[in-house]
Amino acid sequence: MTGGTCALSSLAIAVLALLVERPMHPYEMASTLRERGQDRLVKLTTGSLYRTVERLVADDLARVEGASRAGNRPERTVYGVTRRGRCRLEDAVSFTVREPGQEYPRFPVALGEAHVLSPRRLTQDLDARVSTLREQERELSTGLARAAAAGTPEAYLLAPHFLLHQRRTDIAWLTDLAARLTSQELPWPQ
Repeated sequence: MTGGTCALSSLAIAVLALLVERPMHPYEMASTLRERGQDRLVKLTTGSLYRTVERLVADDLARVEGASRAGNRPERTVYGVTRRGRCRLEDAVSFTVREPGQEYPRFPVALGEAHVLSPRRLTQDLDARVSTLREQERELSTGLARAAAAGTPEAYLLAPHFLLHQRRTDIAWLTDLAARLTSQELPWPQ
């Protein structure tokens, strides 16, 4: 990656990408991230968003563009991306797309140790997870349909599309695993 003093967090990448689209104030950034389903990918709180924007400005990756006011609302600071910020964003996105990184999600660890549960309990837990995943699948489908109806370009919706397909794959695999446990096709330690 090109030089710089800070590593880009997932939220920083999302914020910079929004600022490439157009200058925005943090409230609009949060609304857009939620509308596009990216709040499922990054920890999005008001505090984390403002801290991220402040850090991007301090590192000369974003800058204050001005202020905007709508009606009686308070004035809001509008931010834009710097040339340096755009380069860092492009490098971070390119690297992350190209190079699978080591991530440490908890669910595969739990699956690896699921042998400590009885097949019955594991099947119940898998069924509960599948139920939750199906609800998430419905929410993602609804959100994508709403975004498409609003005219949001598909290029801005790749992450929720990925999550939707990931949920569908997870549902299929976990449903098969539960069926194999129930039928005792999968040998299980005592």
